[in-house]
Amino acid sequence: MTDRGRDAGEAPDLIEPVIGFRNWRLIDGVLTSPYSGVAWEEPLLCARCLSTPDLHLAPDPDCDCGVSAYHEPQLRFSTVDFQGVSGIVTLWGRVEVHPDRLRGEYARVEALAVYDRWSRRQRTGVEAVAAQLGVDLVDLHDQADAAIAYGAALPPAAVPA
Repeated sequence: MTDRGRDAGEAPDLIEPVIGFRNWRLIDGVLTSPYSGVAWEEPLLCARCLSTPDLHLAPDPDCDCGVSAYHEPQLRFSTVDFQGVSGIVTLWGRVEVHPDRLRGEYARVEALAVYDRWSRRQRTGVEAVAAQLGVDLVDLHDQADAAIAYGAALPPAAVPA
């Protein structure tokens, strides 16, 4: 034990939500996970394991369940996928930290990113979803700076190498 009553390798308690960045696809006016197909019809999502929902809570270290988010903004996804949308989320509850991403029990969409080279139709669709969810719009390239308004980034020491 250290002088603070905690093992040196033990993760600190997180007081506020952790910021993350994720991608969706805008399908029929609904943000949808590009990998699991989960629809985000509200800004808040509580993760449930889709594989074995009765066996464990999400996220689980032996499963890939939970709401995933990256540590850094994903700038390319929205520029190459005509249905792609990137944005800022906050995660809380049970949170697992991986070298390239986080997986959380709860997530909230905080802002959606818009790209200045999108068509009017694509921009209008994202603006409509942002209004429906009551979330902010930020420029795709300003996500990292905008994210600090919503929560705290993980300290670098908390991210495994």
